Amino acid sequence: MNPTPLRASWVAASLAFVVVLATSWRTLVETAVEDRYGRDLRRTQALHAELDEYVMKCRTGLATSYDPFEQTLTELKRLHRLSEHTPRLLTSEGRAEVSARRAEYGTALADKRRLIDDFKRENSVLRNSLRFFPVAARELADKLAAEPGGSELAGRLHDLLGEVLVYNLLPDKEFRPHVEGAIAAMETAAASPAGQADRDELGILLTHARAIVEHKPRVDDLMEGILHLPVAERAREMDAAYSRRYGAAIDTAATRRLVLSLLAMAILGFGAADIILRLRRTAEALRAATAEAERANTALRLEKDKEKELGEMKSRFVSMTSHEFRTPLTKILQSCELLEAYIERMTPERKAEHFSRIRNHVIEMKQQLEGILVIGRAEAGVLEYDPAPCDVAAFCNDVVETVAQGGGPVRIEPSIQVDWNGARMDKRLLGHILTNLLSNAVKYSPNGGRVEFEARREGDEAIFVVSDEGIGIPADDQPRLFDTFQRASNVGGISGTGLGLAIVKKSVERCHGSLTLDSRPGEGTRFLVRIPC
Repeated sequence: MNPTPLRASWVAASLAFVVVLATSWRTLVETAVEDRYGRDLRRTQALHAELDEYVMKCRTGLATSYDPFEQTLTELKRLHRLSEHTPRLLTSEGRAEVSARRAEYGTALADKRRLIDDFKRENSVLRNSLRFFPVAARELADKLAAEPGGSELAGRLHDLLGEVLVYNLLPDKEFRPHVEGAIAAMETAAASPAGQADRDELGILLTHARAIVEHKPRVDDLMEGILHLPVAERAREMDAAYSRRYGAAIDTAATRRLVLSLLAMAILGFGAADIILRLRRTAEALRAATAEAERANTALRLEKDKEKELGEMKSRFVSMTSHEFRTPLTKILQSCELLEAYIERMTPERKAEHFSRIRNHVIEMKQQLEGILVIGRAEAGVLEYDPAPCDVAAFCNDVVETVAQGGGPVRIEPSIQVDWNGARMDKRLLGHILTNLLSNAVKYSPNGGRVEFEARREGDEAIFVVSDEGIGIPADDQPRLFDTFQRASNVGGISGTGLGLAIVKKSVERCHGSLTLDSRPGEGTRFLVRIPC
């Protein structure tokens, strides 16, 4: 049937009406988005104020935990990611301006996080010395005062204590020479015959005094740098730019809605003709609804499969953690019970053996937890990559030495290139890669076997090769070997979590590198890692 004038009018009216509805609905949706967006920007400014306040509390000793730092910085990072998606109601120029302000804020936020990390490290050392020094100094001064000829040394120790405490409270850096002079005088007095009996205790106190002198100005400078960074100002500028651009967009949208609403009212009478056309399209709509239902059922089945897989992964995780943590916890408990019951009768060597066992098992559990955190950060997309100048040769030697200490009769034969001038690596991620590869090579090698480790540089790439003569990996297991909780089928009774190679894979990918595996059962395994440096 040829279109009639009524049909043509209805088509025009329908199109205009759809535009009205679409525009009105978009405005409503974007208004809701703007509310959330504005709240996020204001929340960002409040979090920075809280962060600055907590820095000052940590410096003055009113707060001792650093957990709020990470919580606040994580929330700020989340809000910064959300701010990337500005509401579409803004014009392209408006989005460009807000994005520019966002980039400036992101740079300032990254600088603030770096300063806070430095502040936590330096303040921890300073806080530890400030807690130990006054108490130990007073106890030793009382002890010296009671000894024959020790009153002068006790007096000097009281003077040093006063100088250090005043130095910590004063913001004036010019007072430092006074403290250093007091330390020098104390060192001279400690070298005298009167101080020989307590030389070790005096040496410890002087070490903490020097630590306070060295770290206090660093902590103060870092705190000043954090407080004076224009991060909050950048957030306010982003908020102001967005509010200004959004207000203009709202005015334009209101005018457009008024015009479209008048147009919709003018063409509303043509809507009755739509009934006939809808009847003709009923069959097609039913078919489309059926297809949509089938797609929905398919999506539901896929979602159920994903839930099942997630449930299995959770079960494997619970089983793995309970098994891998039970053994070290049991051994720690045994050593603690033995120390508690027989410590007075134990030789120093036996005590040291138990303390070493406790420490080693705690380190083992810590490494397992760090591995789980690396997997979690990688899957959440927040695993950070922070390359910095690195002495790769020294770093590799440290890793080899650490792994070799627990390797038993398995030998690690390193071949490490000496010249790494200008190399930049992320030590944390590189440590995860090398430690897990070398530990696995040692673990799955027979007693008396050997592990070869090579580190060399080729142009702008660092090459790391780990080879062993161990049990090897079956070809059927290799495609899924880097998945979480996956282990080879031939490991037998060798303990493991199935996380090591997954950590290696995700760390290599985060470093923008590549990983190659070559293995045959019974003949050993060879891993080759390439990382830009």
